[in-house]
Amino acid sequence: MFGFLTLSPGSRQPLVRRGTTLCLERLEDRLSPASAAGETITLNITYLPGGEATFSGHLQNQNGPIANQAILLTGAVQTSMSTDSQGNYSITQAVPQLGPEYAASIDGLSNIALLIPPVGSLTVSSFSAIYQGNGLWLFSGTVTGASTQGTVVSFSGITALQGQSTTVNADGTFEFFAAVDPNQIGTVYAQVVDSSGDTSLMVGAQMTLTP
Repeated sequence: MFGFLTLSPGSRQPLVRRGTTLCLERLEDRLSPASAAGETITLNITYLPGGEATFSGHLQNQNGPIANQAILLTGAVQTSMSTDSQGNYSITQAVPQLGPEYAASIDGLSNIALLIPPVGSLTVSSFSAIYQGNGLWLFSGTVTGASTQGTVVSFSGITALQGQSTTVNADGTFEFFAAVDPNQIGTVYAQVVDSSGDTSLMVGAQMTLTP
């Protein structure tokens, strides 16, 4: 699960809220006491297929939403955007790795919203699609961050992989062979769910025929 904290620029005393969902859900942050300028910001995240996530939130003060204010994201993903007329902001970015994420107004007058992924989060790495010849493909990778034996890897992206899955070996590796029509070659995806329901980010691999 995710833990959420927001830190006031003056006191830096966090309020803590524990969520209950891991992926593909809107995860909401609790507001800290207002800063000296009376501005508060929230930070939410929604994970998407292909290793991306949408970061969003709201900026306001005692008078209501703050429009056209630059918001700075730092941490695992670093970028900036502006609030709309309702004080909302949203941006979709690639997530290279899980890690703490911070959001604050760029003028420094808001609190700092902090999102912390859990230690031991499921991660799929080195996912690849390798052509074996005669229409046969090998899809493989490695799962870390949990007790991996028996954990299920689900595949998607092309017709031949819809509804297909395999289990992770004791060493965290997995392999799956499938016959794929040449007209179906494209991007394939893998995602892991363990016995407790924790879910990894979805990762992708491009199928490429080698000479």
